[in-house]
Amino acid sequence: MDGKIFINTVRTSSDQTVQVTFMNSRKGITALTRLSNAYCGPGKSVKIPDTDWLFVSAVCASRSWEVDNNRTVTFKGLETLDDNTLYQFARDVEKIAA
Repeated sequence: MDGKIFINTVRTSSDQTVQVTFMNSRKGITALTRLSNAYCGPGKSVKIPDTDWLFVSAVCASRSWEVDNNRTVTFKGLETLDDNTLYQFARDVEKIAA
């Protein structure tokens, strides 16, 4: 996905919540794993709802999407990340919705 569009969508989300669909590939799983391990969790700025956290954990552990629905994850707080970090993740994103 175009990095500028991704960053703009994250920055202009009215409620700071976005749904990100990762690419259906190993690169998409790697991006999700990096994002969830480095920036999500207790005391960190980015949050994933509990309902999504369950399948995020399963995807990261198994290194497989299993079903197509697992590729879409809701994030709150992505706007706290700097533009360079967001740009790196945009490469492995298929689409984003605010």
